[in-house]
Amino acid sequence: MPTHEGHTIRAGDAVKHGPTGQTWLVATDEERGEFMAAGWPETLAYAKDCTLDTAATDEERLDLLREVAASRGDRGGCTYRSRTAARQLEASDG
Repeated sequence: MPTHEGHTIRAGDAVKHGPTGQTWLVATDEERGEFMAAGWPETLAYAKDCTLDTAATDEERLDLLREVAASRGDRGGCTYRSRTAARQLEASDG
């Protein structure tokens, strides 16, 4: 199983989160050593605590960023995760 070393965690990747032992789907690209996991509640994680399980393709990454950017919170407003995904998608010209 590849480690985080040498791989920037990206949306769509599956990672093993060391502190919990859980495998998480990554919702946003790694920035400043952190990323947001998919699911609820919104979870900010440190990349250094994770091991890469399965890397997403470029298409899978963009598809998930689009999905997360379009998502809304329970009150209909944008969430931190959706705003982050939208910004990353825009930076990717996706």
